[in-house]
Amino acid sequence: MIRFAWAVAVSHMRSRKHEAGVSAITLVSMVGVTVGVTALIMVLAVMEGFEIDLRQKILGSNAHVVVRTWDNAHFDAYEPLVEELALVPGVEASAPFIFTEVVLQSRYGVAWAYLNGVDVERSGKVQRMLGELIHGSRGELDEDSTQEERFAVLQELHSPPVGDYQDPDDTADLPGIILGEDLANGLQVYPGSRVQIINPAATQSVGWGMTPPPIMYVRVAGIFDSGMYEYDTKWSYLTLEDAQAVLRLGNVVGDVVSGVEVMAEDIREAGELADELEMTVPPYLQVDSWEEMNESLFSALKLEKIAMGLIL
Repeated sequence: MIRFAWAVAVSHMRSRKHEAGVSAITLVSMVGVTVGVTALIMVLAVMEGFEIDLRQKILGSNAHVVVRTWDNAHFDAYEPLVEELALVPGVEASAPFIFTEVVLQSRYGVAWAYLNGVDVERSGKVQRMLGELIHGSRGELDEDSTQEERFAVLQELHSPPVGDYQDPDDTADLPGIILGEDLANGLQVYPGSRVQIINPAATQSVGWGMTPPPIMYVRVAGIFDSGMYEYDTKWSYLTLEDAQAVLRLGNVVGDVVSGVEVMAEDIREAGELADELEMTVPPYLQVDSWEEMNESLFSALKLEKIAMGLIL
């Protein structure tokens, strides 16, 4: 059957000598259709690959589902909530976290950054961050580095060992911080370097002006490279305990967190899981899936894909 169809197609492509022009037009038409369809498939495939890569990078630094207050205020008594969420079917893990904005200052620069306080033992962010670490206090990390070497950077984050670039005279025992590669380059700091964390929220107005914000000193314990500009230039990680100390600079007292992150067993069911958790948590908390938090971004990508398909 295939041979018969091929024979019919070839017979229509061939032409007698006095119809050579028709054959040339047929050939050009076939080549044009082939090139057009090939271009469409290639462009849509590239855009689909870009969307998948972007999704993986976003999920590499964010939880599948986030539980937090409606006004993004910090709250305490979170452990019962963490344990309750972990028992919901479809939940792989749950952990408290802190997310706040701070100013980082080194001897050579100043940068505004997001501060992530993570539970080293329970946070899903930790497991994904291990593969992004490129430098720890004990040296560079590459593809040959073991999982134990990478996890040691997280386990020692509260009190990191002496770094490669630490001043021999600087023997203070400081909490560790993990910075994005571009953020570290902007501050010109390396594992062992000192960094000041400034919480602008702690600045208060007095009769003669504004009080200077308090400062917390930390030491660079690691550097990561997520491959996403926004994260590599703005994100930093501390242990949950040390991040709470930063919040206390802004007069936020107590054992508080910004929310609870939830990792789903199946990422494709994160939306359904968020709806289920909405009925479990107290009314002063809201539940958002990663799809809802990045809805505008992926909607724009979907619209661009449709537009490119129509244009081509």
